[in-house]
Amino acid sequence: MIKKMTMATCLLWLMVASPTVSSAWIEELQKQVMETERAFAATMANRDFEGFQSYLANETVFFAGEKPLTGKQAVADAWQAFYESEAAPFSWSPEQVVVLESGTLALST
Repeated sequence: MIKKMTMATCLLWLMVASPTVSSAWIEELQKQVMETERAFAATMANRDFEGFQSYLANETVFFAGEKPLTGKQAVADAWQAFYESEAAPFSWSPEQVVVLESGTLALST
């Protein structure tokens, strides 16, 4: 009887606690992505092209125009002109971050 109650108590605790732990973990990941996106955007304001490139993964994908840019070098080549003038031609800031429950992929807008 005690073994059944203990097992039931553990299962109940897992069902109740897991979403809370997972939710807190996802919120922390969202915060990290938001902070990283802001730092990434700051490279434009600071005219720091090397800093911009440091945020690009080798398998980066940027959607621009009719065809997506794929790969770190292609994106860097396409964006270098944006960093050449004294004044930034545009700026951005993340408004929303979504992180998958697995924690392996995020999207910021």
